[in-house]
Amino acid sequence: MAKYPADLAIIVRELLEREKIAAPDLRLITSFLEVIYFVSLKTEESEHVRCWVTFLNPKDPDSNPPFRRRADRWSVVRLVSRIPFDTRNLVKFAPAADPWSTAVAVYHDQGKLYIWGLVDQMVHTSTSFGEGITAKLLGPRLVLRHR
Repeated sequence: MAKYPADLAIIVRELLEREKIAAPDLRLITSFLEVIYFVSLKTEESEHVRCWVTFLNPKDPDSNPPFRRRADRWSVVRLVSRIPFDTRNLVKFAPAADPWSTAVAVYHDQGKLYIWGLVDQMVHTSTSFGEGITAKLLGPRLVLRHR
């Protein structure tokens, strides 16, 4: 019998390792997926919460930038201070990030997950996702979308 999200966390970690992407601790992946799952069950002002969440290192968000940046390329908007990444905070924060074009940037420090910014101009990626909860490896980052 499957034990969500622990079994899914193992699959995600294996996928990251297969793609030669530095994978965080299994416990962090599990916590990340738990928050995403519980947010998918919530509503905010009678509307289902819809968001993209990306696990992205704030010290190096664009580890492989192009030689020439296009005007419509994605960019990062940093928050003034970190917000703990938990169900309550993501439910409140998600409406600030239009799920069509913006992802919530999450990372970890000392075993705790936190929201540190927004990734804007994800429209081109948005067109390649289907409905429901989907995951995709985009360069060095994993993006989860609940729609």
